[in-house]
Amino acid sequence: MDIPNLRAFVTVSREGGVGRAAESLGLTSSPISRSIRELEREMGFSLFARNYHTMDLTEEGHKFLPRAVDVLLRFDDLSREHPRALRAGCTPWTSRRHHEYLTEFVTAAGGKVENDDDSIVLMHRVTHGELDTAIVYGPIDEPGISSEVLGTTGMLVRSTTKLSDRSTIRLADLAGQKLVSMPYTYAPWVKRVLSEQYGRAGVGFPETLSFGDVMTIEARLHRTGELLIMTTATDVPLNDFVSRVDLHTVEIDRADISSELALVWRTAECARRDQMLELAAGLRGDAHAG
Repeated sequence: MDIPNLRAFVTVSREGGVGRAAESLGLTSSPISRSIRELEREMGFSLFARNYHTMDLTEEGHKFLPRAVDVLLRFDDLSREHPRALRAGCTPWTSRRHHEYLTEFVTAAGGKVENDDDSIVLMHRVTHGELDTAIVYGPIDEPGISSEVLGTTGMLVRSTTKLSDRSTIRLADLAGQKLVSMPYTYAPWVKRVLSEQYGRAGVGFPETLSFGDVMTIEARLHRTGELLIMTTATDVPLNDFVSRVDLHTVEIDRADISSELALVWRTAECARRDQMLELAAGLRGDAHAG
């Protein structure tokens, strides 16, 4: 199996198209396309579904990607004088405590926590070998990816009028209400689970607010009568801002709706498994989600 062909495959998957992959590798499109065709001929199946502007992995290509990434990383490691430093990422929608612990752990291991990004981007970067680990929202069900659940995050309702004297309400109690949510960028797998949870309760999926809307959220809710949905993780910076606004708050029963926070890494990185489990244990012990 040819290394340049594998590199072309992984780069096209990462960049979403031959042109962008060619630019990334400093080549023209022709050798990239040729490499993909040669690899598909060797494997005996199509790796990509060709669309007008993009190339998306087929089911077989999706399953093959972790193996290709592992081979490339091992090949590139042969030329390194020292072991590859740990590279980590963290969704900005997790708590400061998680972020601080991750940074402390990774820095002590001689690694680096890169810029925060949403779970979709972080998973993409881990899958393609650009990051070794990341804290993302789950549940996670990706080929070649291992995960450890760090905790669950519930949902709060904030409103201009008191909804209940109870400490929690059922999600179904919100049926018929117009809901809006904080500007969370949901990964497709998280949105699918949340949509199912809202659907079972007969509640429509909330409209996502812009960051500008959040800055004037109290006035908006008074004007529209909408209900604001936000996670229970109050030490997320934007959540912290909204928590100081004078609104009524009640938590939705976690049996009805919640999401997981998880640490993810590539399964093939066997040498890092104990390190990842140690990191996950520390995150669970020192920085509980929600």
